[in-house]
Amino acid sequence: MELQYIQLENHDPKLRSFDLLMISNGKIMHWNTYSLKGTDEVDGIDQKTIQGKWPEKLESFTLYVRIDRNTNWTEFSTEKKKIDAACFGLIPTLNPDDELIIDRGTCKQ
Repeated sequence: MELQYIQLENHDPKLRSFDLLMISNGKIMHWNTYSLKGTDEVDGIDQKTIQGKWPEKLESFTLYVRIDRNTNWTEFSTEKKKIDAACFGLIPTLNPDDELIIDRGTCKQ
């Protein structure tokens, strides 16, 4: 199973920061903060694609995402969600109503 990319999307009108924390087998694989402009600041939706910041093949992992250093994390765990694809992407999206969701994306060839 290969996590090919993480694509952050900010659908909120304001500048927002996304904290990403990826843990695999108790070890931190990736931890960083990314700022994305709001829809009021750009034409459309600001997106940021992250690739290659973790080992190519991971047996299992959990991705935690939070917005603006909020203490509430949203998580995606391969132990809780069956992944039947050889590779995939994750798309953490902040909706205009402040709801953070993490969807699965397909491989990009």
